[in-house]
Amino acid sequence: MADEAKFERMLLTQFNYRGQVEKILLANAYVGSMASATVFIDAKGNLMTFIASKTRLKLTEVQKIINRMGMKAKLYLPPMGDTTYFNAIAREKFETTFPGKRITHPDDLAYYRTLVPYNPALVVISEVKGGVINVFDSEAANGWRPAVNVNFKAEDAASS
Repeated sequence: MADEAKFERMLLTQFNYRGQVEKILLANAYVGSMASATVFIDAKGNLMTFIASKTRLKLTEVQKIINRMGMKAKLYLPPMGDTTYFNAIAREKFETTFPGKRITHPDDLAYYRTLVPYNPALVVISEVKGGVINVFDSEAANGWRPAVNVNFKAEDAASS
């Protein structure tokens, strides 16, 4: 219980996330060379994944980890609840790459959003594909092995 309270305080500090951890399904699981993930259900019934790495992570790498874990993301929560975080940094990267070029459509930033630093990461999950969450295992044939069985689709959860 103390660990959950400490984890909740860290989520509040890092992401301004005020949800309560109802149940931890997977704690500090190995999901990459230097990355770990904690998968939990909050008090509103949302399935969440927290990813942290000792090395740099970009949004694209977090997206790959979520996919390889067998999950689909609903929302990538920005650090400190800053709703402009991903677009602001993507805009900076775009403008550095194309000085003087104007952004004419929000899709112009799609690629540059994937390059935004995102460590740690907090992801709201919409679905666990096949009912299994995987973890990294260098000895497994495809590099990943099943860790937790859980049937989840966002429609099953209470509305946020």
